[in-house]
Amino acid sequence: MDEGSNGKGDSDANTKAAVSVLDSDLAALATSRLVIGTTPLSEIKPPNARPMWMRFEEVGIVHNRMYRTTSLWRVRVTFALKEGRSIHALEMDEWGRLKAMFPKEVCARLAWNAAHDGEVKPVARLFDPNGHAELLLFRSRCHGHAVHVLHNLTDGGPVFQPLWISDIMRLHPLLGIKLVRDEAFNSAAPISILLDRDNSAN
Repeated sequence: MDEGSNGKGDSDANTKAAVSVLDSDLAALATSRLVIGTTPLSEIKPPNARPMWMRFEEVGIVHNRMYRTTSLWRVRVTFALKEGRSIHALEMDEWGRLKAMFPKEVCARLAWNAAHDGEVKPVARLFDPNGHAELLLFRSRCHGHAVHVLHNLTDGGPVFQPLWISDIMRLHPLLGIKLVRDEAFNSAAPISILLDRDNSAN
């Protein structure tokens, strides 16, 4: 087999692997509901909640849209990715807030964790300065549109699950939970140690 054939074979294998990872991420996200207290986020609909403002780039074109629910945004992301089109969130909820919570260096570390098997350490901590909400971010999923999180948002104790970043951002307009990033955060403990610690505390 010549070099050209090898290159095509490698490219096809990489494409199939990327599709498989995307399908796995979407399946995990579809079965992973974010529960606040005892109520799924999708069922929390305050009458005065403002729509989610999104600024995003799709196939090189920048769009500004308002979404009443994040499910509409997820549908757009899912179709774009499944069809092989690039789509990137630039701003979400408020101007500059997405980049403050997920700056380039944090996203790069989340992507590095996603490319490596085994246990990884949390990359960043998000918390509510006016409440008790806390989220530890471990690895990105779904081409950076989602992230693996250990959080305390449910009444049943800490939960480790993949969440859409748009759902995390939606906590503010729906519930007033305005998360910020802990810029001094640095953890050497992998997920198993953190889960053991939290389970012991309960």
